[in-house]
Amino acid sequence: MKVLFDTNVLVSFILNPKSVPGSAVMRAINRYEALVCQASVEELIDTFNNKFPQRLNYLNDFLNFILPKMKFIPVPDEEIPLEKKIRDIDDRLILRAAVNAEIDIIISGDKDLLESGVKDPAILTPFQFTMWNF
Repeated sequence: MKVLFDTNVLVSFILNPKSVPGSAVMRAINRYEALVCQASVEELIDTFNNKFPQRLNYLNDFLNFILPKMKFIPVPDEEIPLEKKIRDIDDRLILRAAVNAEIDIIISGDKDLLESGVKDPAILTPFQFTMWNF
């Protein structure tokens, strides 16, 4: 099973590894194929530089120790029809990467993704992912 993480889940994991998002990330790394896309890594770096500059050491630990356990996937340039269901243009990149890489599940806390109505791939909150038995 391929599991892709949205940036907000990764930020929560980095800031608090024992949180529900942290449990979701670790579950995916230990049991499934955990993936992250180029757009999420770029947004993650921007987020920490702008909002959490005092915690850049946490980001560096993630980049050095956790990210290498995840598969990195690109975001294709070409738009796909399904992404029009996503309100936020930036979140469309996550869906585009997921569809291109044939992801089974996107883990996100973002309402634009969660309320999009997209069913394939499944879009779950970290809590839903940690509670489901796959």
